[in-house]
Parts: sequence; structure tokens; C-alpha cells
Amino acid sequence: MAARKLKNMGFPCTFNISSVGRSGGLALAWNKEIHFNIVSSSMRGIYVTSTDIIHSKTCHIYFMYGEPNSSLRQAFWEQQFQQSNAPLDEPVFFIGDFNALLGTEDKNGGLEVDDPDFENLRNFCYVFNLHDRGFSGPRFTWSNMQQGSPAYKLKAKLLSTKKGLKDWNNSSFGNIQTNISIIMKDLAELQLSNPTDSTNTSRLKTRLEYLYNLEELYWKDKSREV
Repeated sequence: MAARKLKNMGFPCTFNISSVGRSGGLALAWNKEIHFNIVSSSMRGIYVTSTDIIHSKTCHIYFMYGEPNSSLRQAFWEQQFQQSNAPLDEPVFFIGDFNALLGTEDKNGGLEVDDPDFENLRNFCYVFNLHDRGFSGPRFTWSNMQQGSPAYKLKAKLLSTKKGLKDWNNSSFGNIQTNISIIMKDLAELQLSNPTDSTNTSRLKTRLEYLYNLEELYWKDKSREV
């Protein structure tokens, strides 16, 4: 199912690691212009290579998902030291969620993090001479909602505004068809009972034309919704 959804999103090439029950599982997706060779995989990551034709070098890429269970993290890092055996003269990239931090500056709020969580990732970067490529955009991209980040507050306000506009839209325009039917019925009855009553006839026709224009604007707006 994950592969199908990724292909629908425009990624024809996928590699999946099945979940265990409702937990775990990884999915790697890429464009057909990129050529990946899957070397190995586990529940904690996918190791691929890709050939740089211009420089005649093989690029080694480790897509990682760090051990979420704190009691198993030490064993996880020891395993990474053993498996990560790319040649020193070829580029290596480690990409993903390490479930570990380089320092306190990478975390805002929540529970305190133990020093070993820093040391494991720091030592790993030191041994393999890894350098943080930096980032663009907000420094913190996730919140546990206990305090609420500015981005989360903005999202909540946008959702509230959207709901308010939707409710207003339903209350203002939801009865258009009903009102049109009522006016058409009144207009038909008026033409039968008093066809010379031009004043009320004109009033009803003006109201009917207004509702038709309102209905047209409504459906134009609906057609632009994604």
C-alpha cells in the first residue's frame, strides 16, 4: 500500500521494509533518473550506493532511523560502527532521523536528554569524519504539542479560520437552492393569480437573478477547491 501511494505521488521507484504489526517499517522512494543499488537493509535503515558517472566514484548513502527504545540505543550505535564500512576515499551520506542529538541546542522543551545520547552521535560523526550539512527553514520541525510551537499555533489558527469560513459559507449559501425554489413557486403563483402585478413580479425576478448569480459564484469557488 505504501508503494502504491508513493508511486501515485510521483515516485516510481520504491524499496520497502515491512512493519511488524502496527509498528516499524521503512519506505524509500526515488525518481527514475536516480539509480540506487540496494546493498543492505534492516528495521533501522537502508544502505544504498549510487555511481557518480562524472567523477567515476561511488556514493554511499545510509538512510537511517535511529533506535527509538532508549534501552537498545547503545547496541544500535555499536552495530552502526560495524556496518558502516564505506571506503574512505568515496563520499558517504547519512540521512534520516537518528533519534539522537548532537547537543542541547537541537532540542527545545520536553524531557531532559542524557549525555550518552549526545556522545553516541558525536562519536559516530568523529569516527567517520562526518559534517552536518546544515538546514534551511525553521530550526525545529516537530512539536509534542505540550507547549505548542509558533508554527503549530499558526496552523491551529488557520484551521480555525477555515472552519469558521466553512460554517459561514454553509449558513450563507447552503440554502440557495431552497430559496430559488421558493421564489420560483411564488413567481408562478403570482403570475396565475395577479399577472398584472408588475411591482411584485419585478421584485421577485430581481431576487431570483441575485440568487442565480450567487449560485454561480458559489460553484466557481467550489471548483477551485483541491
